[in-house]
Amino acid sequence: DDVINGFINALEQPPVGYEIINIGCGNPIKLSTFIQYIENLSGRKISKRSMKSHITEPSITYCDNSKARKLLNFSPSTSVREGLEKTWKWFEQEYHNIIIDEDSD
Repeated sequence: DDVINGFINALEQPPVGYEIINIGCGNPIKLSTFIQYIENLSGRKISKRSMKSHITEPSITYCDNSKARKLLNFSPSTSVREGLEKTWKWFEQEYHNIIIDEDSD
């Protein structure tokens, strides 16, 4: 919902030139939490491997939506969990006959 609203807001605003604008909630989420959401929605366990991160790898990343807020009057209202739930429901409706290979990694 937020992404669509961001696109609509962008189309309704005067052109701002060539700007890179991030559309997102602006809050960090742990990868393990994201994976857990998907496992809960799918009812499947995801195979995971823990790896030591590289020294140059940032410990946290998230979408900086300050430019979208300023230029597009963007105000996110959908949580990551809610967005995943809506996307999963849509996927199930559109691709209900899809076959998932249980043996693929």
